[in-house]
Amino acid sequence: MDKLSLFQAALGIQDPWHVDKATFDPEQARLDVHLEFTKGARFPCPEGDEDACPVHDTTRKTWRHLDFFQHHAYLHAPVPRVVCPEHGTRQVTVPWARPGSGFTLLFEALLLELAPHMPIAALARLVREHDTRIWRLLEHYVEEARAAADHSEVTSVGIDETSARRGHDYVSLFMDLGIEKPRVLFATEGRDGSTLKRFAQDLSNHGGDPDLVTSVCCDMSPAFMHGVEQHLGNAEITFDRYHVVQQLGAAVDEVRRSERKDRPELTRTRYIWLKRPRTSPSANRRPWRGSIAPRFSLRPCALIAGASISMPSTSSLQSSPRPTSTAGAMAPRARAWNPSRTSFAWWRPTGTASSDGTPPRFRTVFWRASTR
Repeated sequence: MDKLSLFQAALGIQDPWHVDKATFDPEQARLDVHLEFTKGARFPCPEGDEDACPVHDTTRKTWRHLDFFQHHAYLHAPVPRVVCPEHGTRQVTVPWARPGSGFTLLFEALLLELAPHMPIAALARLVREHDTRIWRLLEHYVEEARAAADHSEVTSVGIDETSARRGHDYVSLFMDLGIEKPRVLFATEGRDGSTLKRFAQDLSNHGGDPDLVTSVCCDMSPAFMHGVEQHLGNAEITFDRYHVVQQLGAAVDEVRRSERKDRPELTRTRYIWLKRPRTSPSANRRPWRGSIAPRFSLRPCALIAGASISMPSTSSLQSSPRPTSTAGAMAPRARAWNPSRTSFAWWRPTGTASSDGTPPRFRTVFWRASTR
C-alpha cells in the first residue's frame, strides 16, 4: 500500500473522492492532504433529491483535521456546486465536514468531548486554535440541541446565579430537578425577576407549560421569589439548605460578638459555636468541657432564638417558650417567619444538654415558602 492509499484508508475517503497528494513540512510542523473527485462525477442535490446532478463549478476549501502525531493536519478539496433542475445551483455537502465549518467532523467531535471538562481558553491552547472559532462551534451545537429539546415534562426547577466575569455581571441558570441527572434548561443574563419571565417564555417555546411547574428551589433572593410568584404561579418555593444554614451561622456569630463585650472568654471562640462538638477538632472541643459552657447562657438554642436572621422582605425571628429540661439546659423551638410570604423554617433540638454543659444538637425538619 502506497502513501496515498494509506491516507485514503485512514481518512475513510470513498468514491468519487480520493487522495490526490499529501505534503509534509517539518519546519512548520504541518501535514496537508489534498483531495479530488473523479472527473465527470455527479453529486446529489443537497436539498434532498436522490438524482445525481452535473457539476457546475468548484470552490477550494480547507478544514483543520485531527493532529498527525504532534503536527497540524489539514484537508484541502474543491467543493463542487451542482445544477439541480428543481432547486438551481447548490453547493454539495462533503462527507467529512458539516457545511460552513472550518473543522472536520472528527476534529469537532474532539472539541465537543473536551469542552465540558476545561475552560475554552485552555482548550484553545491545547489544540492550538483561536478560542473564537471554538466558541462558534459550541454555539452551533448548543443551538441545535436546544432546538430539539423537549421540556413538556418539566415540573421541578432549580434556580441559581453565577458571576459571568468581574464586576456585577451575572448569569441565571435554570435546572430541571425532576430527573435523576439534572440538566440545564435555560441560561440568561441578569439575576432579577425578569429572568423568570424569559424562562417561562422559553419553557413554552420548547413544549413546556409554566403552570405545570409545582416546585422551585432557589436562594432567598426577593427578585427570584417575586418572579416565581408572577410567572410560575402554581409553584412552591423551597429554600436551598446552604442559604438557610448560612443565615443561621451569621445569626449565631452576631450574638457571640454582641456578648463578647461582657464576656471576654468568648474571644476567638467563633468556630466552637458554629461547629458540632463531635466534628470539630479536639482543641476546639475543650471549652465545652471547661469553664465556658456551664457558666454561659450562650448556646446555639439561645443564639437562634435571640438573633436577627436576615430573611426576604419583612422577616423577623420569633421563638416559642423555652422549657427547662431536668438537666437545667434550655430546649427551645425557634421559628423564622416571614408574614408577607408565609415562609417559615423550623429547627428542633434532638435532645437535652449533657451534664458537662454540651448544648443540645439541632436538626432542620422543614423549610418552605408558598407562592400562593
